[in-house]
Amino acid sequence: MAKSLDDATDKLAPKEPGWLSKAVSAIWDTTKAVGAFLLKHAGTIGAIAGLLALFPTPLAPLFAGVALVASGASMGKNFADDDFREAFFPWGDKFGWNMKTFSAYASFGGDALGMVPGAKALTTASREIADGLRMADEMGVAVKNVEKVQEFGREFGHVFKTSAKAGVDDAWEAAANSASGSAKLLANISANGLNFAANSMSSLEEEGVLPKEGSSHNFAEVTKAGASLLGLAGELKLV
Repeated sequence: MAKSLDDATDKLAPKEPGWLSKAVSAIWDTTKAVGAFLLKHAGTIGAIAGLLALFPTPLAPLFAGVALVASGASMGKNFADDDFREAFFPWGDKFGWNMKTFSAYASFGGDALGMVPGAKALTTASREIADGLRMADEMGVAVKNVEKVQEFGREFGHVFKTSAKAGVDDAWEAAANSASGSAKLLANISANGLNFAANSMSSLEEEGVLPKEGSSHNFAEVTKAGASLLGLAGELKLV
């Protein structure tokens, strides 16, 4: 009987030694590859999410959050690059009236534009939660710092979702009721649409479909800059 059990377990055992470690390694390699791909194209992901976050759909809060994270990741990736910093900062060796500096500022503006919908909701959510905790303090309710952090984490998702949705609804309501509101919404949609198109061209450059130098690259960077200025003008109610 013992021999029968040994034979049975031998048949159930994996044929190849180390299969578990190889499976874990394969999963980890796949995860890293996906993460690297998403980071490489974070600017484009943030741009399309930022555009979709402007429309009054149930997914608007989700798109606002994705835009904030993806565009922030793209900005962080750029500032982690030595060449980008050398072109962006005035003390850098590559800073000046040249395409490298223009591209650096255009990319920065494009990422900032993609973050706007999520950043607005984040600011509103943080302010509302802070106001609630401040009110509790004023009413004499003792709230420890740890409890404040816990309350912020517990309420943040709900308040962020509510704030993002309210922001979109207010923008479309203003567009329906006034010419200025309509102009601002149109400017924001146009700016984010242009930003998405320009970032898509940058993604094609990363994949080797388009050249990283030349007219198409320059067009993409000029479009990013124009989109950023148009978005800024919309936020400042200049259009």
